[in-house]
Amino acid sequence: MKRTVNIKAMISYNTYDTHVIMSTKHILPFVLFCLTFGLSLVSCSRDDDDESSSEQPDSPARYISPVFSSVTTTSVNFIDGDNLSMDIYRPQGDENRSRPVILYAHAGSFFDGSKASQEAQRFCEDFAKRGYVTVNIEYRLGSGIQILNDSIEMMSVIVRGVHDMKAALRFMRRSFENNNTYGIDTSRIIVAGSGAGATIALHTAFMNNQQVIPLHIAQILLAEGGLHGLRGNQNYSNRSHACVNLAGGLNNLSFMEANGPVLFSAQGSQDDNFPFLCGKVFESFPPTTDRLRLCGARALEMQAESLQIPNGILRFQGESHRPWVDGSSRPNARFDDVVDSVSVFLFDNLINN
Repeated sequence: MKRTVNIKAMISYNTYDTHVIMSTKHILPFVLFCLTFGLSLVSCSRDDDDESSSEQPDSPARYISPVFSSVTTTSVNFIDGDNLSMDIYRPQGDENRSRPVILYAHAGSFFDGSKASQEAQRFCEDFAKRGYVTVNIEYRLGSGIQILNDSIEMMSVIVRGVHDMKAALRFMRRSFENNNTYGIDTSRIIVAGSGAGATIALHTAFMNNQQVIPLHIAQILLAEGGLHGLRGNQNYSNRSHACVNLAGGLNNLSFMEANGPVLFSAQGSQDDNFPFLCGKVFESFPPTTDRLRLCGARALEMQAESLQIPNGILRFQGESHRPWVDGSSRPNARFDDVVDSVSVFLFDNLINN
């Protein structure tokens, strides 16, 4: 089923079960109805190998709208022997101990940027105020702008970023077993990011089957520590259940497989950094002799549809790269459209599923 609603851009949801995707104005009355008649709104366990802790009753608006006025932030190093850190955001005053968790990676063209960007901090804060636990991660960057003209080196940077995000994901799973330090539900883990960070999130979510990985990427993986890396907490699962792709790309559509994580993407249809369909990155900036090939939001949507993976796309028609921020990665008015659209999609396809 495909449902399209207008906000300030075009958003499409594609789902392949019997429940109907609703806009926010339709969801809230529905949620209130469910609460009134005692229907379960949040699945306690989505996977046989995942567990969730006991959960208090939630506000009807939780996960869709901000229900907390402030958040707490804890910074931790998540890889032994490495100075990479991540900031864990939690809603202040929340007694719920079984909250979905979003791991977020910042933008920066693979050689720049940090978790201190206003976009990254705002995303994590906004979702923590909606009742999520959000994790703003650091990851290893490339050596400089020259990696844009070296497809093998850029793919190597992506692989290293994937290994770092998977290490952060495993750290959170380990924390669940350690008295559930941060109050998370390991059956609802979302990987997310913007730009380069979204590319890392996409490969974290979907590049997990050695059998479909091309030889040149398999060689990079071998050199960097294998499919999942060797960055700590190896005994824990790398599995994620949803991916939020904000203007990133996936190197090979064959990485996506049936029953994979649900997928939400947002992108400008005229993105001149990462292709909206499939093509070379930064193609408008010469020279383009050895640019990495990635597939963006529209190509991912079509592939997800063919595999019957529930998915959504927020298309900014005629806009360029990351139109929800300015040139300094400061969120603008469109950022609220992105957050609202992601919130509704995740509620329908993960939280209330």
